[in-house]
Amino acid sequence: MAMKQFPKIYSIFEQAFHRSLAQLSPESCVKRILQLSEDKSSLIVRDKLYPLQNSSIHVIAVGKAGVSMVKGVEEVLGEKIVGVIASVPFGSPHINSKINFFPGAENNLPDQMASETAKKIENYVSKLDKNDLVLFLISGK
Repeated sequence: MAMKQFPKIYSIFEQAFHRSLAQLSPESCVKRILQLSEDKSSLIVRDKLYPLQNSSIHVIAVGKAGVSMVKGVEEVLGEKIVGVIASVPFGSPHINSKINFFPGAENNLPDQMASETAKKIENYVSKLDKNDLVLFLISGK
């Protein structure tokens, strides 16, 4: 009798496992932390309010979870995002996005392409206005 119940029990545990993984994905984590105020005039990061009047939102993402984090940010902020640069490892999945994805760091080791992307990020950020808001999303060690 116990063996007949095993597939049902296994299925319940498998579903719980997949739901847990979905909640822990970088995309889900970003979506839980970020939100726009109801009138869309402020960004709320956890419990801190950032007024958006006279400011633009820019996103810099780096690391293995860069693509997933960017998906979460785009879903929450959408058209409020003015520009984005994402430094992601070679082989990262491609998504339909207005984000500039730059692959590099093959085998998680610094390389010429990752160095060039770091310079692009530095150049991009150096041109921002003091009122601009930058979300810097980092994954990895």
